[in-house]
Amino acid sequence: TRQRNPASPARFSKRIGSAMAAAVPTGSVMGSASSKQHMSAQQHFDSIRAEVEAEKAERATWSKSRAAAWKLVNSGAFSISMSVLIVVNMVFVIMEVNWNASGIETPFWIKTVNFVILSVYFGEVSLKLFAYRRAFCRDILRVVDLAVISVDIIVTLVILVMPVSLLPLVLARIARVLKVTRALRMMSMFPELSVLMRGMLLAFKTIMWGVMLLIILLCFWSIFATLFIHPIVQDLERQGFWESLDCERCPRAFSSVEMSMLTFCQQLV
Repeated sequence: TRQRNPASPARFSKRIGSAMAAAVPTGSVMGSASSKQHMSAQQHFDSIRAEVEAEKAERATWSKSRAAAWKLVNSGAFSISMSVLIVVNMVFVIMEVNWNASGIETPFWIKTVNFVILSVYFGEVSLKLFAYRRAFCRDILRVVDLAVISVDIIVTLVILVMPVSLLPLVLARIARVLKVTRALRMMSMFPELSVLMRGMLLAFKTIMWGVMLLIILLCFWSIFATLFIHPIVQDLERQGFWESLDCERCPRAFSSVEMSMLTFCQQLV
């Protein structure tokens, strides 16, 4: 995604406006609470101003080449060009996967185009590393970009050194699957997808606790089902009820806690 100058007046005004909106007291609460919020807002303003000044001072010490690289990777034309390149690359990846699934050899021009696109990706990441330096790792999407491109470069070098026909079948399939990871770069180039991806990463901890709660509830009710429902199922089995329904799994659907959890997952989850 396009990076904006954190020291620009628009960015500074936006950050100040956000801080002011957060500092406005709700309702009619006045007095000491209002003064405390005012002090907190002032401290927040001071911290933002200090951060902006520090960023401006740091960029003032950059070399001309680093400043030019930073300006290039944050320009609108550069972001649009990389977005178009990613879409074109996805089309070629889809074509290559379809050909491989049909047993058709990938044309040489497709391999050449993929190599050129990978070289452009490598140049982009190199520019960002040169411009951001240690700040490169502060953005998780830039780290994802670096990981995806690194994997793609390794796979490409392995295929160049050892042809796919000489690779074990499993490794050849893994190499083809890893090439599809280029699609992940679309998440970092389009703002809407970037916001969704950041939201998913931030919500991952909550999702994991939700999954844990779901497993505990399933385990709890599976114990009850094994204790109280399984005897009824056994009585129905002795009466030949399940044979009339031609249900092979029904007699053991609640035969254990694990089977009960599986049954609940199949029917409810």
